Amino acid sequence: MSKRAEISDVELERFRRLGYLLRAWPSPDGSKGRIYVRIELEDPSAHPYFLHDKSTTVRDLRVRLRSARGREWCQLAGKVLREARPDDSVFFIPIQQIQGRWEQLSEYVGSMREFWLWLLGVWNQPASRNGYRSFDSLLARFWKAQGFSTWTTNALLHSGIRSWADIEPLTRTDLLKLPYLGKGGVTRIEELLNLRRPAKPIV
Repeated sequence: MSKRAEISDVELERFRRLGYLLRAWPSPDGSKGRIYVRIELEDPSAHPYFLHDKSTTVRDLRVRLRSARGREWCQLAGKVLREARPDDSVFFIPIQQIQGRWEQLSEYVGSMREFWLWLLGVWNQPASRNGYRSFDSLLARFWKAQGFSTWTTNALLHSGIRSWADIEPLTRTDLLKLPYLGKGGVTRIEELLNLRRPAKPIV
């Protein structure tokens, strides 16, 4: 069964109206899962939303990613992996390329480093929705894999939170102000944050 056939026409149309197109998950055999890519990135003359240089088009970015070498490529690719939605990042830079050059690339991806490390660890495994049905994005899968419920995952995505580095500076009061999160979600975030912090040595 094709990946397109697994999703109803109604659901595909809903995502199209939201501005996304369905694309195959970029696994070694091209058959495991799916991603949603912004429609405008299909247009070579469009300006990628994640680049501050508004004169750069999708076509320009692809040419630069093909022609750049060494540190120049790492800086440009790192900006894409750092600033774009993860689904859109892998639309421009294949997972195999990220994996093959990760040692040089990792210092340029900023707060998204933990996400990309996670993705590189699971990218050749069958994609599991893990109970997540609303928006099957790579970032949603990441938050679900961290131990969050679908509701909390929705709230984090709605607030634009893409990494633990975005969460760590926030106080409980800040978290409670996030739309849809609620006290249960905040408590779960605090629990997981405590597990991530190194234990204090016994004096």
